[in-house]
Amino acid sequence: MRSVSRSRLGALILATYGIMLVGAPAIAADFRLRDTSDPEVTRALASAIADISTLDKAPPLQIEQSRLQKLARAFGYLDALVVLAPAAGTDWPQAFDLTATLGHLYKVGSIQIIGMPDDGLDPLAVDLQAPLQKTVVQPARSDILSRLVDDVRWRIEQSAYPLVRITRTELAIDRVTRTASATIIVSPGPRATFGAVTFKGVRGAEIGDLEALVPFKRGAPFDPVQLDVLRVALGQAPRIRSASVSLGDAVSPAGEIPVEVRLDQYQDPQLLTSNKTLGAAALAAGLLLLVAREVRRRFQNSAALGIAIDASLLVAFGLGVAVTAVRAWAFIQFG
Repeated sequence: MRSVSRSRLGALILATYGIMLVGAPAIAADFRLRDTSDPEVTRALASAIADISTLDKAPPLQIEQSRLQKLARAFGYLDALVVLAPAAGTDWPQAFDLTATLGHLYKVGSIQIIGMPDDGLDPLAVDLQAPLQKTVVQPARSDILSRLVDDVRWRIEQSAYPLVRITRTELAIDRVTRTASATIIVSPGPRATFGAVTFKGVRGAEIGDLEALVPFKRGAPFDPVQLDVLRVALGQAPRIRSASVSLGDAVSPAGEIPVEVRLDQYQDPQLLTSNKTLGAAALAAGLLLLVAREVRRRFQNSAALGIAIDASLLVAFGLGVAVTAVRAWAFIQFG
């Protein structure tokens, strides 16, 4: 079953051969690509079609067609049309023809940001000029626009807006100029300074040692870079196995955003050394008990030796009790 079509501007014809059910319920696909106008889109569509073979059950034809069309448009072909049609005498997905008409490649014509914060508007607007100018005239690809949105959010956050959100992005196309106008709608939230830093999951540790790792002071303008510096410092601290740093859900009436540091596992190196020492002592006590019992069994008729052995057993027993008590106390204190 072969799909043949006249080549045209932006047309991509994929002739798909013999996609059939193999066993049950796996699906195997074998297809060929012809008349490709954009090799990158061709590879993406081919890979997406091949994914069907990994499914237990093929999705409905209309859903798969919509998915492939969105994929083609993500490369900047905003008018791309994808048509899936079962081959003659077969049912989906046994065999089908895929025709993708890409059309023209659109480029970014203009970018508008709505919802910019009122305070600090001028320096922030200047800061945003670089990514905006870099994106204009680039292909209107979803990955390029996604990076722009992330860049806008990050730069606003760096201007002390910790709760900034991108609420919506819109794309309007102009078929005459073959350009797309992007609109980014932001919700910056309130401007904030750093609030109090609280530590969770700390047992028996000196809070002062952890506070010394915090690179910012309370009341300093919020800066997400400082949070990354704190994460690195916590990751390099010898007594911390894992830690997470998060912000509060809201800015306080005083304009502060609280910071929470959660230590999932905290282990004092002195406690580690103590545990090893106690473990060695417990092992020695156990061996002493075994030796004493064996000696007592062999020399039952010696009264003096029996007294010595009884004393050794008592010492070993007392050492074992002491080790157990110390380890129990350490577990309660340090976890």
